[in-house]
Amino acid sequence: MQNKAYPIDRFCFPPLLKAASKSLSLSEGKMIHGLAAKLGFDSDPFVETAVMGMYAACGLISEARLVFDKMPHRDVTYNLNFYILV
Repeated sequence: MQNKAYPIDRFCFPPLLKAASKSLSLSEGKMIHGLAAKLGFDSDPFVETAVMGMYAACGLISEARLVFDKMPHRDVTYNLNFYILV
């Protein structure tokens, strides 16, 4: 993924995080989350929503809630917030 021929941007992370959540691959999801944070994409609302969804799908509701609580703009995540709180 970090090949210079294919630059990494904010659009790479949501599909990768969704794949990690669908396969319940928590360790891979955490690595993707860490890379997004390292590259500065963790403040993108779509990346934040995907991170939150990955943690919720893997059963870490408290981690998903922490991501939600740190989000400055929550307009993208209202439907997912309902899923987490139920």
